[in-house]
Parts: sequence; C-alpha cells; structure tokens
Amino acid sequence: MDSRGDGLEQLVDEMDGVFVVTTTDGVAYLLDMDERLITTLRERTASTPESAPVRMLTLVTCSVGEPMVALLDRRVSGVWFTRRVTAPVTRIEPADPRSNPPWRAVR
Repeated sequence: MDSRGDGLEQLVDEMDGVFVVTTTDGVAYLLDMDERLITTLRERTASTPESAPVRMLTLVTCSVGEPMVALLDRRVSGVWFTRRVTAPVTRIEPADPRSNPPWRAVR
C-alpha cells in the first residue's frame, strides 16, 4: 500500500477484485480481475464507460509511475492478442463494490 490512503502501488495478474487504474493522461481503466475484463473510462468519475469491456488475457505490468501493459482478446479472427500500453499509471485503487458500477450494465 502507498501513503495516499487505500491506493495500491501495483497490481499483478494473480490478484482478485475490481480496481480502477488512472493514468497521467486522465484516462481511467476498470480492471475486473475476477471476470478478467478491462473497461476504458474517460475519467475516474465517469457515469458511463468509454468502451465495452474487453477480455483480458494477461496483465503484464501495472505499477504506479510506469505504463500499464495488458494482453487483450479483441475477438479478431486470426489475431491471438492485442497488446495495450497506457500512459504512466498515477493511481491504483479498489473499486467500491457497494456502488452501482456503470461497467456492470454493459456486460
């Protein structure tokens, strides 16, 4: 844990739970490690997702101060995976399971 409250310094592929990862360009990504889904949110407080959830094959790296790298299944014929690299991560925080999360509605 870091000194900013309930934020984390890094996520690893084997973790469980749902997390919001915010990057230096202001984009937030919702990582559902239980369902293996990643959803792009325009910003942390977005009421609707920017994109539909995408199946996450592997979370390669996700640490504060470094770009997040994930391998995704975009369901493109003949393409085994898509590599997504983000701007550097500024914050990793658990998603509030008691809230009415917008990403649940798009599954």
